[in-house]
Amino acid sequence: MRALTWLKKRWRRATKWVLLAVVASAIALLVNHFGEEILSDEGDPASGIHVVAESSLVNPPHHDTAAGEYVCLVNEAEEEVSLTSWKLYDSAGRINEFGQFSLEPGGSVRVHPGGRPRRNTSLDVYGDSDIPRWTNSGDTIFLRNAADERVETQSYPSRQDGDIGDNCGPQRRRDWDCTGFLSHAQAQAFFLTHRPARDPFELDADGDGLACEA
Repeated sequence: MRALTWLKKRWRRATKWVLLAVVASAIALLVNHFGEEILSDEGDPASGIHVVAESSLVNPPHHDTAAGEYVCLVNEAEEEVSLTSWKLYDSAGRINEFGQFSLEPGGSVRVHPGGRPRRNTSLDVYGDSDIPRWTNSGDTIFLRNAADERVETQSYPSRQDGDIGDNCGPQRRRDWDCTGFLSHAQAQAFFLTHRPARDPFELDADGDGLACEA
């Protein structure tokens, strides 16, 4: 009888300590993550939208700015995809949220943490950060849809000054010729981002500063 009583006391004491440990862990979790958004991990990877880390510029040359940094997104679906209210995060929190924006099939866009009041174009979307946000020593890019579901995650290693594997622009997966643009205005905007003096894709055939005139 005494042994049974002793076992019951030990059981109650052990249960109490387990409950206290669970409560303490829950409190620590809330304290450490107070103010953070709780994010779902159920997304739609079949949306066709992908982060292209090797074509993203996280450490602009000469002077790292929020307007100079960008993450490259590409639409590999066969139809236009609305990115309205989609978001980009790094490991520390949210960096960009799209306003009204759609990406055409085969197209890509550079998403800058800062740069406003510059106007968004079909090639560039700007945020309102005053300081660089992407970590030069390596980080993780999280893309989430309007329902805050994760669409894709990509990590990148340490980036040297101006290091970028490939350019980000319209029809990134194709050769960059005039047939890859939806309009003359889009071709001209892309041409001007590379400056007329640097025309590696020969979009300005006659050298007058205007791309894809024919």
